[in-house]
Amino acid sequence: MKLYSVTEEEHNEIISRLDRIEELMMERMSTSPQATTSTQKEVLTISDLVEYTGWTKPYIYQLTSKGEIPYYKPTGGTLFFKKSEIDRWLLRNRSASNDEISSMATTRLVTGRIPHANG
Repeated sequence: MKLYSVTEEEHNEIISRLDRIEELMMERMSTSPQATTSTQKEVLTISDLVEYTGWTKPYIYQLTSKGEIPYYKPTGGTLFFKKSEIDRWLLRNRSASNDEISSMATTRLVTGRIPHANG
């Protein structure tokens, strides 16, 4: 690695330029259309859903073609997804933790009644 010697004035100029680059990048990120992330939207496109879930587009298309995921197709072409419905769909079929199962078993033994899984 080759080291360069710079004067204090050159050093200050480099720092000033780096600060300006950082300022421009932050400004661009805050005004970019992508600054509105999929988590802030109520209606998602397929690209938003890819970003939101981490799934691939082909997998999402597979879910829609099988009717496994709620979606909207108002013009017969573009797919849209309501975020609240996707959240509900993602959180279905909850599995109780070991602590919850143990607590439910204890309640069953003590009271003779089967408690609800959510409390």
